[in-house]
Amino acid sequence: MFRALAFDYREDTRVHNIDDQFMFGPAFLVAPVTTAMYYGPGSCKLHNVSKFRNVYLPAGEWYEYWSDERIEGGKTIEAKADLETLPLYVRAGSIIPVGPDLQFADELPSAPIRLKVYPGKDAEFTLYEDEGDTYNYETGSYSLIEMHWCEAERTLTIGRRSGSFDGMPDEREFLVEIAGKAGQCIVFYRGDPVVVREDQVENAVLFLDSSMGKEDG
Repeated sequence: MFRALAFDYREDTRVHNIDDQFMFGPAFLVAPVTTAMYYGPGSCKLHNVSKFRNVYLPAGEWYEYWSDERIEGGKTIEAKADLETLPLYVRAGSIIPVGPDLQFADELPSAPIRLKVYPGKDAEFTLYEDEGDTYNYETGSYSLIEMHWCEAERTLTIGRRSGSFDGMPDEREFLVEIAGKAGQCIVFYRGDPVVVREDQVENAVLFLDSSMGKEDG
């Protein structure tokens, strides 16, 4: 899950000696702050210390996670790195699911899941779910939902759900967003395929129902 940049960009010699950035999963590039910016030894307050750090982005397109700013890679940039901002970038061609904050595994089994698409090229993601507190997944008790972003058609397809598990919600609510675009499309998903177009997201809020195969409006 955590990988040095050289694993993903082995032909880029500029990443070979970078030891303070890493890939997290297939989508995220993380650049943690590893030097003191506010206080030194003995709680001595530091002055005139920059709250930025240099980040190298390999070739390709990236999105700054906090602002959705689209950045062309293959260069070093100066990234904001204060206490509130971890330098974090998302590779173009990614689908990122974001769930609600939970205190335990099955606290909100049917809570909405936000799906954020980072366009730039085709993307795929498989959403895996199980009971969350048993080992029944070892005998096939889980579900999978394949998702695909088509860059040419500017559509997100949430595919047919396969598998099941005890307590699986009959309906899932997805909130679809596209990086750099305003709006949010709500999808009521009941296991059947549904296609979300970019213009539906931009003209939010639309309600798409996968079980009825139509827009509810």
